Amino acid sequence: MIGEFFHGTLTGNVESILRGGLRPRGTRPAHDEYIQMPSYPEFVYLTDSDVFAVKHIIRISERRYEGAPITILRVDASGLDASLAYPDEDWLEDVFDCDLPGYSHRKQLSYMRHHRLRWQECLTVNRTFAYRGVIKPELLSEVTIPDLEHFIQYERAVFQEQHQEWRQGNARRQEAVPFAVDGPA
Repeated sequence: MIGEFFHGTLTGNVESILRGGLRPRGTRPAHDEYIQMPSYPEFVYLTDSDVFAVKHIIRISERRYEGAPITILRVDASGLDASLAYPDEDWLEDVFDCDLPGYSHRKQLSYMRHHRLRWQECLTVNRTFAYRGVIKPELLSEVTIPDLEHFIQYERAVFQEQHQEWRQGNARRQEAVPFAVDGPA
């Protein structure tokens, strides 16, 4: 693989990641309930866009960790094994209109393996892909973009506004009193 990829994480995780590598979540709970499916415990999710990485981790930070500080990691792709790259399961579900959440975990992984060679197409369309393995610490570095902090603050404000509107819309829908429909008179 050539080039670089990005991964967003909470700043509190960075020291451990830089020491031991970027690892799949394993038995830790998934925290991305805002998309169709929870992430797979066997994978690390990467993107080709630092902007996409920021937007993704901000949603997690704001929804689950009360706005905890975030860091974007750069991954040197030259050290990754392309045979461990898979398409993101959300992309597979959309593209093939399948019910992956309804499948057993074993069947989901089998489906991902069957389409494994389409990870680059997924990256092009969805901006993400799944990597089935540990990314070594020597392939990782923190992203230092001069205006990154301003961008993060801006994205947090945008997310908070959108999330507030979503919550207000849900509250209004819950307050609506359902009505009974009588049959023909």
